[in-house]
Amino acid sequence: MNRLEPQALHEPTQETGFALLPILEQMKLAELRDIARQRGWQVKASSKAEYAARIVPLLSEPTEIARAVISLPDNLRRALQAAFVAEDGHGIAPAVLARVMSAMRGDEREMVKAVEAAGLLRDLARWGLVFPWRGFSKGLRHLFPSEVQRLTPPLQGWCRQSRQSPTAQVLSRDSDSLVQLLHRVWERISQQPLKLRPALELLPERRLPRVLRGWPYDRQEMAEWLAKRGKQTQRTPQTMFVPPPEFLLEDAELEALASLADGDIELLEFVCLLLCELKLVTRDSGRLNARGQGMDHFLCQPATERRIRVARAYLSLLNWSELDVVLRTNARLGLQRNTYFPLTYCQFRSQLLLLRHSILRFLATAGEEGWCTLADIDSALRTLWPSFFPVPQADDRDWTSRTSRLAWRLVWRQETDDLSPINPQDWQAAQGSFLRWMLQGPLHWLGFADLCLQEGELLALRLHGLADLLWDRPFATPREHPPADPVVINEANWTIAVQPTLAPPEIHAFLAAIARLEAVTPIQYTYRLDMRAAYAAFAQESLSKLLAEWKRIMPLPMPATMHKVLSDWWTGYGQVHLYEGLALLEVQDDVTLHELEASTSLKQHIVARLSPCLLIVRDKAVEALMSEFATKGYMPKEEW
Repeated sequence: MNRLEPQALHEPTQETGFALLPILEQMKLAELRDIARQRGWQVKASSKAEYAARIVPLLSEPTEIARAVISLPDNLRRALQAAFVAEDGHGIAPAVLARVMSAMRGDEREMVKAVEAAGLLRDLARWGLVFPWRGFSKGLRHLFPSEVQRLTPPLQGWCRQSRQSPTAQVLSRDSDSLVQLLHRVWERISQQPLKLRPALELLPERRLPRVLRGWPYDRQEMAEWLAKRGKQTQRTPQTMFVPPPEFLLEDAELEALASLADGDIELLEFVCLLLCELKLVTRDSGRLNARGQGMDHFLCQPATERRIRVARAYLSLLNWSELDVVLRTNARLGLQRNTYFPLTYCQFRSQLLLLRHSILRFLATAGEEGWCTLADIDSALRTLWPSFFPVPQADDRDWTSRTSRLAWRLVWRQETDDLSPINPQDWQAAQGSFLRWMLQGPLHWLGFADLCLQEGELLALRLHGLADLLWDRPFATPREHPPADPVVINEANWTIAVQPTLAPPEIHAFLAAIARLEAVTPIQYTYRLDMRAAYAAFAQESLSKLLAEWKRIMPLPMPATMHKVLSDWWTGYGQVHLYEGLALLEVQDDVTLHELEASTSLKQHIVARLSPCLLIVRDKAVEALMSEFATKGYMPKEEW
């Protein structure tokens, strides 16, 4: 077997969406009430099932999600950012979140501990952004549902970024350039179907042990083993090298097409496999044949839709991997499998697909506000991904991760020694090469990464649109078209409209300090200046500092009317006090009040007495007091 045939493959579970209601139904009622209390919701229900059903719409409402996220303290915001990487469709383990957070914050600080990460997950669960799930055999994990991920406001990237490229040698690609190349190759195929590379003659499977069947193999290694097999009693080799898939087309066909891709054979291979994945070509009778109707429909789609469709084809491409290119370009490296583990080739390719998604999520959270140096990305990735197998976010206690580490490994062919995770040269040869091929290959070809080179070597990168692709958000205005205004201010009603795809993420964090988020749509966040928010900000910063921060962050100067409003609030600050976490209790008469104080815990929760029948109590005590009052035969009524 020398080439992976797509019909023999199946796509693994990837970023599986979780339905919220079944998640909430397996949670405890106290946990659901914690969420409602944290988010300021008043929920009335006669059972846990009804309670869960009532808060599902609130938990998936865009404005409510955005309000919760922009209200998070810094440590929880960083934990939520790490959750985007740690969630691979199987829940988040504390050890995995700790590793991701450690990678994101750099080498200068000590590693985040798993117990610390567990506490952060519990806090995020109280906000209703992740959810505990006890159905895993490996213990409690937290789910980060895709519907919450998609609606989370943009978060500031974890990587240091510069507005200026380190050198003048910058490579950029038009966002539609790969689509155009797909069309040119398809046109050539429509004129003359291309010859597929003939499959190498394989040994009859009856001559091979079961664990070797379905796997590609090195023909010379297999011949040597078969020769020894006839003289020895050994039935199966313990290890075998796994060669990368052969190119799809014959060498002559690749040479004839080379001019279309500036001589880049790997790009041509990628394009041909994308055409297959998009079902724009078929493989029949040893040739690559064009499907006319498919291309007509494809070209009729808007440019952005075409680009998204091609990019998603890359995300699901199972018979091409960055590791294939690494092995083809470095003959010293070899992929070796342990045949004592009865895993299929499809399972191995699925692991490579999981690996691609994991690295893409890590890159997408690095930030798209400027240039990231490759050295900074490498440094963070070495913490997250010290060994090539298993995939970076795998929990070491997970059976699948232990199995994959033992089942296959990268070695130096001559020495057959494992690559060392503490050797920088070994790491660069494997993980470093994988990363560079991802950046200089698909992400650059698809227009998601601009590259900065120094003497031909990749030095820095600037990402744009990758996070939108992965989390199914509206794409920013293409760079070739004039962009819309990222921020629009309406002085008349004190509102500030922000386009999340165009405005830096730090704008959301700043506006949350002085304004209230009123509405969220996929293309716009609307804030309104709010006295309560401003007073909370004044407790931390002076007005002059807040105005200086506006000038630094916002693309527009503050209008005079808004400046006056904030100044008036600042003048009144200290004269008016706002208290949170309190509730007003009114009783029918003072006799009832004395009875309640004597027979319940009311007395312990009174903050102030406004009149003989009107009290202020702590908000956290309301639920318990209502239950006590009802037990004593009273009929309490709760209003908001």
